[in-house]
Amino acid sequence: QIYNLYGDAGREVISRVRSIVISHSHADHCNGIGSFMEEWSRIRRVEGGCKIVVVAPTAVIDWIKKVDERHWKGAVPHVLVDAATVVKGADVEGTKDALELLEKAGVTELEAIRVSHCNDSYGFTFQTNTHWGDVLYSGDCRPSKTLQERNCKTQIHEATFEEDMWESAVMKRHSTVGEALKVIEGARYGVLTHFSQRYGKACPSLPRGSDGVGEEGQ
Repeated sequence: QIYNLYGDAGREVISRVRSIVISHSHADHCNGIGSFMEEWSRIRRVEGGCKIVVVAPTAVIDWIKKVDERHWKGAVPHVLVDAATVVKGADVEGTKDALELLEKAGVTELEAIRVSHCNDSYGFTFQTNTHWGDVLYSGDCRPSKTLQERNCKTQIHEATFEEDMWESAVMKRHSTVGEALKVIEGARYGVLTHFSQRYGKACPSLPRGSDGVGEEGQ
């Protein structure tokens, strides 16, 4: 998908990646992780000691370990962080090396937040040294007061359904556009994502009365 979108420039896009965060174990969120890591390793092979950090739920971590054991055999340099170990209050001693690698990439204060979707689902907050400041990523979930209270400068929230499909959103544990806008209404920069494929290339409609998010968000 990256090469389809960027063409030859996709190689440069991939080479700049230092970490991957996966919110839950549904196929549309993690099936491409293995091939991406292999391509990243192939591109970055000339840089000795360079490792990619992967933060993900336990099931995804276990799957990557099996792929490495049976296929890569250490040829794809990486560091794995179970999201459960960076939930607020967890003992992060075992992830110290990975967090140091993230800090070198400009990402600090990583925190996983449990959200309502499938088993072992997370949203994430982290601090960057860019103009985006502190960032919230919701993953797939129902609206969460916990996420809203983080009040990050940049907020990325799923908005799978339009308002007339609220019952589907509740049943499948996703958010509507209006619900997502309410969560991120305090953001300086707001991004809605994860639109249902039923909308094709067109974004779902904003609820009536919506006129942007925060000071500069749209």
